[in-house]
Parts: sequence; structure tokens; C-alpha cells
Amino acid sequence: TGYAAVNRNKKSILVDLTTVGGKEVFDRLITTADVLITSTRPRARQKLGISYEQLSGRYPRLVYCSIAGLGEKGPTLDRPAFDTTAQALSGLRIAVRRPDMPRAVAARFDAALQVLRDAGAILVPVAEPRMDGIGEAELVVLLTELKADLNAYLASTPPAVTARTLDQVIAFNAARPAAEMPFFEQDLFAQAATTRGLDDPAYKAVRAKSLAAARGAIDGMLREAHARVLVEPSYGPAWPSDPVYGDQYNGPSASQWPAIAGYPHLTVPMGLVLGLPVGLSFVAARDGDAVVLQAGYAYEQRAQARERPGYASSVEAGAR
Repeated sequence: TGYAAVNRNKKSILVDLTTVGGKEVFDRLITTADVLITSTRPRARQKLGISYEQLSGRYPRLVYCSIAGLGEKGPTLDRPAFDTTAQALSGLRIAVRRPDMPRAVAARFDAALQVLRDAGAILVPVAEPRMDGIGEAELVVLLTELKADLNAYLASTPPAVTARTLDQVIAFNAARPAAEMPFFEQDLFAQAATTRGLDDPAYKAVRAKSLAAARGAIDGMLREAHARVLVEPSYGPAWPSDPVYGDQYNGPSASQWPAIAGYPHLTVPMGLVLGLPVGLSFVAARDGDAVVLQAGYAYEQRAQARERPGYASSVEAGAR
């Protein structure tokens, strides 16, 4: 193990400081020691009687060294830290994509980046790649696969399910508009119904275009920064949907490119904007799942940005 390699040919002793005998052994050892190094949590040191305040008066010549994984003060001081948490961000090169975003989201993003810097990460801004036409290509793929997959699913349902194709679902909804579509129409269903299946050459072409563009964009940003992971805001704050105007989406979005590419993407809490949650996204290239999980978890443990969810009756709409 790493511990055995570092401490080879050294003498060591295991002492249980929760027992009277263990404390007596510790006291005999500390009287002749020059340096005490501890990696226990602050309150645990206090409980064991080995905090700086408890020892410095009795042993004024003792050099006291404390290694706390998540700090000596603040909301995380009593949280345990593991090696993967402490070192996951140290020296890690992170590409930073900064899309257009509301000021309040930008402020949260800047605070998140500072957490990464404080943990030893190397942040490298990257240029926004041009992605002309990827949205239109993605929609064609989504509509084509919606029809194919929904038809396959409906065909496998029990006989009691009478709508067994997308066309039959559309007809079912149209025959019952008050019950099935009191607020919104089924425009996307109608568009999907016109697609020609997974063997359609046009579908295959736009699917290949989408994959190449999304993978090329992510791979290119990581390569430009010599980085293993990319960070950016996940979305804007949650947006209101109403029966007149529908969704009022207010970007940015980190999900589109990794979703198209099939690349790992993890979102962790970044705080609140006007009472609404916003997230920080960690994205990596193909097979980069491990670094995404390590970096995202390490950030989450340091930032402690999650707010307990509530059920407010209203919010001040719109991000600033």
C-alpha cells in the first residue's frame, strides 16, 4: 500500500486515545516529541484531548501541525475527508466554457470557479466553438427516434392499450382535446409522425452530423485547454411555464452537447438565484466518467452549495 511504501523501515505504534491507557501512552510520547501531526477533524481533536489549545500550554515547545481535509472552520469542518476528495481537484486542468448568462447566474458561476481554484484546480478559459445547425439536426434526430421508439414501445404493451402507434396516439388526443390537450397542442407529435424511420438516409446524415459536431466541440475545448474535464453553468434558473406562452426558457444549457455526443455529464448544486436552484456541470470526453465523478464530488463537498428544497407559493420571476 501507499502507507507501507512511505513508512517503510520506520517504527510505529497504534494507540487508542479513547481509553485511559491509551491517553497515558500518548502523554509519555508527547513529552519527548518535537512535532505532532494530526489529520483528525477539529471537534474530534477536542474530544480526544489533543487539540492545539489543549496541548500548547502543557508543551510550549511542541510544533503542532494540523491537516484538515475540509478546513479548520466553516460549515464543513466536521465533515470527513477522503483522499479522493482532497486530491481530486489538486492540479487538475479544467476547461471553462463561459456562455452568455444572466448576471446573477454569472455571479454564482464565478463563486463556483473560486472554489475550484482554492482546491488547487488549474482553470483554463476556452473559446466557444461554432455550432451552426446543430439544433435543427438534433431536432430531426429526436423526432425520428421518438416515432420509432414510441411505436416499438406501444407494440409491446398489453392488448388493453388500444393506441399502439404514434398516429393512433395523435388520433386519440385529437378526439379528446378537452381532456388530453387543455393547454398545449401536440405539434411535436405531429412533426414526428412525418418522419421516415431509422433507415431514412436524411436521418442518418443529420445524426452523423450531430455526433461529429458535438463530440468535436467537446474534444476540441478539452484539447485546447489540455484539460480532462470541462465546467460550465448547467442551466439558467428554473423558468415559469404558463398556459398562454408555455415554457419561457432563459439559458444557458450545458446538456445539449454531451447528450448528443454520449459523453459523461454531471450536474451538482451551485446555489440559488432569486430562490431558484442553479447547477454547475462537469463534462468529459468519452470514457471520462471517473474524472467527472471525482471532480464533481470534490467540488460538491467543498462548496456545500445545496439548499434544502422548499415549496414556495411564488417566486420573483426572471434571472438578473
